[in-house]
Amino acid sequence: MHRVLGDRRAILILLGPALLVYTLIMLVPMVWSLGYSFTKGNSIEGFTGSGLDNFTRLLDDPAVHEALWFTLKYAVIVTAGQVIAGYLLALLYVFFLKKASA
Repeated sequence: MHRVLGDRRAILILLGPALLVYTLIMLVPMVWSLGYSFTKGNSIEGFTGSGLDNFTRLLDDPAVHEALWFTLKYAVIVTAGQVIAGYLLALLYVFFLKKASA
């Protein structure tokens, strides 16, 4: 096993297709979307460069601020709720279910 995993050509043969598929499925669309964020238009009318105008409009939009604030509150509440529920279930197991099963 060490002989196969120590061989650089075997590593390339085993990892190469997986890295290629990952790059084509995940990284290429991300870079493509990043390029679209600097343009304005659509595929029918065509695209024109807008520079950083889209980002300045995003930062000035009050709906974005409201959505971001809601998302942060939701994340904090859900995370705290999951931690508390997990802790309560662990306590339930330690103090009640463990003794009942014995």
